[in-house]
Amino acid sequence: MSLEILPGGGSIDLVLVPGFNSPEPASWPIVTYPWTNRPEEPKTSTRTFIFHPRLRLDDEFQWRTLLNRGEKLLTCKSYRQQDRIRPLMFVAHSLGGLIVKQALIIANQQHLKYRSFLDTLSGIVFLGTPHRLENADDFSERNSRILKCCQPAIPRRLLASLQDTSNLRLNATLFEDVNLRVDTISVFEQKSSEYGKSSTLFKKKKTAVLSDEHITTTGLINERKIGLRLSHQKIVNILDDLSKPHEELLSMFLQILGNAQENAEARLEYSDSPPDTLDPRASPTSFQDDEAAMIGTKANTTLSRGVEQQSAEAEHGSSVVDWELVPLVGDLSLQRREATLPCFSVGMHLRNDMFYGRDDVLKKIDEVCLPGSFRISSSDVQELKVFALCAMGGLGKTEIAIEYAYSRRSQFDAIFWIRADEKSKLEEDLSHMAVALNIEDKNEPKNHFANRSIARGWLASPRKLLDVTSDRISQAEATWLLILDNADDPGVLDELKPLFGSGSVLITSRNPLSKSALATNVISPVGYDLESFNYNDAANFVLRQAPGNIDGARQIVERLGGIPLSLAHVAGIIRGNYLAYKEFLEWYSDETEHSELHAMSVDLSRSTARGHLASIWAIEKLPADARGLLEYLAHLDPDCIQELIFTNFDIPSPPAFDLPQKRREWLLARGGLLRASLIHHNDELGDLRIHRLLQDVVRAKISDDRQNYVLHTLVTLLDEAFPKVPLNKRQNTSRWPQCMAILPHIVTVMNFFKQKFKRNAIDVSFELAHLLSEAGWFNTERSEAEMAKPMLLFALEICEVLHGDRVRDLQIDIHYALNAAGNETNDIPLCVQHAIQGLELAKKAFSETQQSSIRLGIAYNQRGVSLIITENHDEAIEMLSQAIKIYEGLPNFELGMISLPLANLGCGHWLRGELEIAFATFHRGLIERQKLTGKVDDTESFRCGRLLYGLGNVRWSQSEAVQDDETLKSHLMEESEQYHRRALEQYFKTIGKTHHRYADVSHRLAKHCLRRGDGKSALLFVDQALSAWAAASDSYKAERARTSFLKAKILFQQGDVANATKLYKLAVRSRSRLLSGQSKDGSDLTEEDFDVLVIFWSR
Repeated sequence: MSLEILPGGGSIDLVLVPGFNSPEPASWPIVTYPWTNRPEEPKTSTRTFIFHPRLRLDDEFQWRTLLNRGEKLLTCKSYRQQDRIRPLMFVAHSLGGLIVKQALIIANQQHLKYRSFLDTLSGIVFLGTPHRLENADDFSERNSRILKCCQPAIPRRLLASLQDTSNLRLNATLFEDVNLRVDTISVFEQKSSEYGKSSTLFKKKKTAVLSDEHITTTGLINERKIGLRLSHQKIVNILDDLSKPHEELLSMFLQILGNAQENAEARLEYSDSPPDTLDPRASPTSFQDDEAAMIGTKANTTLSRGVEQQSAEAEHGSSVVDWELVPLVGDLSLQRREATLPCFSVGMHLRNDMFYGRDDVLKKIDEVCLPGSFRISSSDVQELKVFALCAMGGLGKTEIAIEYAYSRRSQFDAIFWIRADEKSKLEEDLSHMAVALNIEDKNEPKNHFANRSIARGWLASPRKLLDVTSDRISQAEATWLLILDNADDPGVLDELKPLFGSGSVLITSRNPLSKSALATNVISPVGYDLESFNYNDAANFVLRQAPGNIDGARQIVERLGGIPLSLAHVAGIIRGNYLAYKEFLEWYSDETEHSELHAMSVDLSRSTARGHLASIWAIEKLPADARGLLEYLAHLDPDCIQELIFTNFDIPSPPAFDLPQKRREWLLARGGLLRASLIHHNDELGDLRIHRLLQDVVRAKISDDRQNYVLHTLVTLLDEAFPKVPLNKRQNTSRWPQCMAILPHIVTVMNFFKQKFKRNAIDVSFELAHLLSEAGWFNTERSEAEMAKPMLLFALEICEVLHGDRVRDLQIDIHYALNAAGNETNDIPLCVQHAIQGLELAKKAFSETQQSSIRLGIAYNQRGVSLIITENHDEAIEMLSQAIKIYEGLPNFELGMISLPLANLGCGHWLRGELEIAFATFHRGLIERQKLTGKVDDTESFRCGRLLYGLGNVRWSQSEAVQDDETLKSHLMEESEQYHRRALEQYFKTIGKTHHRYADVSHRLAKHCLRRGDGKSALLFVDQALSAWAAASDSYKAERARTSFLKAKILFQQGDVANATKLYKLAVRSRSRLLSGQSKDGSDLTEEDFDVLVIFWSR
């Protein structure tokens, strides 16, 4: 590699980067008049450099070889500028553009080192440079054609090895993540090019448009696209149809040159200025005068700084840090983009126009939560501010929080509403924060694990723009408020620990223990016990809700007390029936005529008012259809009840259902509840919301028999609403959104059944067990196996009191799901227990029917897995072979059925040291998936990735086994890395970056990078693995210890002794705990000592 300087000089550095066999750059027209050095325009004078990548398309070439030139381009000593204010511009042809992109990716990741480089970058011109295509096969084919165009005689073996373009696709993704706001011109071809060589003397070469608009589009904010009727190799001539310089392209290019000096100076001045003196008008772009040209370096470090701050604060604030400071560092899933502010995300909560009083409470919250004066972040540790509002249900905690959010909206840059009554809802809302801020992972916008990590990172370091036209993200921290509503179970808030940042948290809860749920030695929450309205406030509240006279309002307060929710509903009755206060009081007090009101005479343990809250809502006086519907709503999750649960009228319903059977009936029943203000309706989403206190009251008023009937009916409705797939079609993610919507209701109904089942107060059914089995399997699919276990175990308990063949089939399915859940969470006893029980049932079914089934094959496969886990490899191989034989004998056999058994069988042979057999087994599985799908590395499910991972592991072992042949040893290891990289990309496309299997491959690739001396990439991979495992920290302690040990090794090699020592001690201490203290001295530990801790698929 070299950087040649052409004769001449100027004020702008123009760097030319050719591709393979590009025309000689010195002859490119862009280095001469009229493109540069125009006498009439001094600002267009350039000093021209040519970067020679010195690439050869021989047997040693790989795509990584091309991308590695990016770092060489960045670090060429002859190019480093002594004068910081020399603007820089790149012009790249063909695949040379990929070198430029890689250089910018590296510069962005090491922005402090390359700050001058980024600040002075003024423009880029890509001439026929491919970027990405959605279809990986099409992208590989297009790049192969470009190579054959540039060099027709390429060995077939080399072309075959270059079919894997995962490195190029990763290059495109990371380049997009740079969020570069530099003037960019992407020139694409509109004329076909010849490629390859002729097969005969007279046959013409193949032709095609190689770099069209679709493949060259980068999606950068300031990108301009120009099409030229030129072929791939001639596009450097940049001519129009009349063989003259393309007028529009020339104009754009001169604009960039003309503004380059001014823009570079403005950026450098902005970068060097103190934050409080920054000019928000700095650095306009050449193409858009009203939009800032953001280089994006600080945007890229916002989240990583937040993570660094988290690590520092965790260490500073607690003596028991353990793993909390490790997993998020270097998370590749964190998107490098600024947040959209201001952000006001409070779900479906609307401001209450009738809100009254509570000024004293709002002021108390202000004293703790309200931001101070404008603050620039410093090295000082800023405390999180927490205010907990606690009281019994019905006192208006949620309404106060809503009013605080709306009334203080202008005081915060961002406000978020989090439902904290269940872990799943808290996680969902935390994930939605990233979407609301527009910083979600654009590759996986619905990946809740990744989005939660992004949101937490932003809370820890919430950088903001000083102005929409400013050049950079400033050091000013955004102010934020997190509202955790209905945090009655303090354990749910453990999901937020540790919560870092200098924002504010407002908690509403019935449980006083929630006051200290987020407490640490640096966080001192303020708790406040909310009381009922005082006498005067309560009377005035009634007057606002239902106009009348003050004496009548006081009499109502005397009767009902000062509970805001009860007063609001009474006022609703008065308004809805056009009553005077006196009329209501007479009606309320006349028990002989209106006994339904009960005069609040029934005792309710929750009540602190005069009497019983049960009579507030006049439930008995509701129309029969509305009252019946209310009883069903009282047994579902209250926050978001999907109407579709009740309105699927196309399906014949049993006549016993006392629910609306037609839309008209539904609208009338719902209307009866809306008129009484007992529910809230979201017109846009078609969802209902009901207060939980009302649910308590309704449930307390119905008999056990009626409640049992309601619960069984809801099981049927929820089972119908919950999407399902056959056993051999698991992992279908298209159904996940609807499953997520229905899941909270299944959990709620399950809890009611559990409580009554323990008291023998309810019968259970096959339908309930089946519903819980489906919901449990769904949780396992989405890597929430810990949430799946209680569902599946209860479903199994139900099956024990049921009888019939379909019950046995369901039991087998539940054992399968529990075995998988145990496997996914390193719960070996659970995995083994249910593998054995599932196989016993499946064999019993076979002995009775003498008919094989898919369940029998699954049972043998899962038993084989459990035997591998317990290192009984011989018997495991027998079980897995039998599973394959059963599958192949099924009438409806398809090749995809044996993908997992083959993957597990290959693993058994690998662990037994039978490497050739193992490789052949994995390879068979891969070939058969290609036959099944017609694709290489298909993405139908993650099964293909498991086969690729197994092939990589076997090649690694074979390489280590070679003693004397270094060439063979190196070749095998290279093959191993290629298989592992293919597995990583396949997992990325199917199960995502936050799945533990993605982390397994990341760990392996870190070892590959370390072997090659690429410590930087090795750190990226180990950090990605640690981040993925952090999503379920309790389940993957062994994996985290193992990868942390590897990271410590990498840091030692890089000279970071302090951090390496700290991480090493954490890994050793964790290993000792996992082995119950039976651990040898830390100084003697090796990677093999940690490998044995993890399950076989993670090795």
